[in-house]
Amino acid sequence: MTWLLHGADEEATRLGYHLMMTTIAKSDDGHARRQIVGSALIDALLVVITEAEDPLAHDVAASGVPTVILDTDMSAQGLDSVILDNERGTRESVEHLLRWVDASRLYFVGGPRGNFDTIQRARAFTESVAHLGHTLSPEQVSFGDYSLDWGKEWGIRMSRHKKLEGAAVLAANDKIACGIIQAATDAGLRVPDQLRVVGFNDSQISRLVRPRLSTISLPMAEMGAMAVRLLVRRIENRSAEVVCSKLPTKLIVRESSTVVNF
Repeated sequence: MTWLLHGADEEATRLGYHLMMTTIAKSDDGHARRQIVGSALIDALLVVITEAEDPLAHDVAASGVPTVILDTDMSAQGLDSVILDNERGTRESVEHLLRWVDASRLYFVGGPRGNFDTIQRARAFTESVAHLGHTLSPEQVSFGDYSLDWGKEWGIRMSRHKKLEGAAVLAANDKIACGIIQAATDAGLRVPDQLRVVGFNDSQISRLVRPRLSTISLPMAEMGAMAVRLLVRRIENRSAEVVCSKLPTKLIVRESSTVVNF
């Protein structure tokens, strides 16, 4: 999120606009959200929506305020959107991990079921494996939350069932991946010799953990900048064509998924 805001703020400053940020807390009746969305002090909105069913999506669509949605494609609802190409990074990761393990030992450990990124990543994972001629069992795709604790919980459970050793995992974010590595280490398994792990986000933790975490890099600063450019375009031309911009992701291979020879 830091890099997203940094990219958006820099681009807004370059284009002569001032960016203000707020976290709109959820409420039972949604009054606080509607009050901010409908404020006359706001010229335009950049809104991060992580779940397609979020009531905020309806509020911003009905507000009439120039809006760009980040993380969810709402172009069909008439709102410019900026999303990540989750398919590309996921596909690269699946191909990378299947160099080392059989498809039956490959797992995806996701965040919440309703989260847009988790939905996209789980679908891309399943389709990538199927494209290579394999069929996944239900237990090879799991959902939880975006936390280290969830990753550790999943890793402990799999270790108890003797399914962690000799496996490979694509986690939906770096925190989940680090939790899995911690569970494997506590169980006496060596990463990457006995378990290979790839995360998502290329966050700072991916470079601090040992072994360093292979992960899918996300262009968050460019995402923020692109959103601002689309927003300024919408401010200056209310009738411009509605677009959805998809930004590329990329697998960064480090020690958690491949043995490095020095």
